[in-house]
Amino acid sequence: MINLFKNDTIFLDSCIFFSCIGEDRCRKVIDHALNQDFTIVTSITVLGETFNEILRDDRAIDYINEIVALMREWNIITLYPNDELSYICYEMGKNITDNRITNQITDRVHLGYAISYDCNYFVTDDDAIQRYRIPRSLEEQAGYKKPVAVDLIGLRDLIRKKKLVRK
Repeated sequence: MINLFKNDTIFLDSCIFFSCIGEDRCRKVIDHALNQDFTIVTSITVLGETFNEILRDDRAIDYINEIVALMREWNIITLYPNDELSYICYEMGKNITDNRITNQITDRVHLGYAISYDCNYFVTDDDAIQRYRIPRSLEEQAGYKKPVAVDLIGLRDLIRKKKLVRK
């Protein structure tokens, strides 16, 4: 595990970028996280997927500009592949005990980034990722842990609880 961050980290999945385009309520959740000293991260693969999907839309340039503005505003750190990522993805691909994301290779890679960089939270609208259990080989034998996977509402609720604890 690589933990490069002094604060708790929140990994944003591609669906969250789509949710935050032009949606102030979604943006406010991330703003509150930043106000509570969370570090916001995503992966180069999430950005690739996000921009690839956006390019199919007639307003692609507007959306790309909005996402770049969000990344700058939130000071999002982009994660790149590391040696641990390939091992984690390989083990998740072999996982036969929980096959919720077996066929979702891209989602496995996104989650693999969050695990390999020891992120605390993984924010996604994908129920399969939220309920997925990482293989025992990663958890018990190698010491990796899955970040808490929540949607934006769940993140908002966690931030509220954390804020109460800090007072």
